[in-house]
Amino acid sequence: MQRLIIFSLLVLMVAASGLLYAEEAEQESTTLQLSAEYIDFDPQKGEISLDKNVRVVRELGEETLTITCDKLNGKLQDGELSDVEAIGNVKLDTGQLSATGTRAVFDFEENIIRLYGTEDEWATASSEGVNSRGPEIIFNIETQKVTLPEGGVTDIDTSRRPGTQGD
Repeated sequence: MQRLIIFSLLVLMVAASGLLYAEEAEQESTTLQLSAEYIDFDPQKGEISLDKNVRVVRELGEETLTITCDKLNGKLQDGELSDVEAIGNVKLDTGQLSATGTRAVFDFEENIIRLYGTEDEWATASSEGVNSRGPEIIFNIETQKVTLPEGGVTDIDTSRRPGTQGD
């Protein structure tokens, strides 16, 4: 019973925080599914931790954003979820876009997810034949677009791009 209460509390906190964006005009209700082998919430410290096979699924209009990782940490401060970080084997998938990294940080004010790689294993993103990789990749939740800061590389596979000779 305690695990169900903690899970329900976490769902409410994440939904209220705007962790993953959906326009009210396009979507009357917000669907958010969370799962992990272990969920821990410390009400004294306001710390939340999901561990092992973490999966977050959120409807974004006609698309679905799925985030998987080894561990997800966050804080509940003044009724809002903050300082959310996904750690280990982070994967984002919308059906149109897939991205990977070793770590991700959620920025609620900017409505973005920053994916990070390591020196040996860069973060990657792929969408419709455009493949990007670098030490950091920024995913805009609202527009579902990827930005690649300095130091990254983008390759375009014209055989997979709509409107090109590979169609």
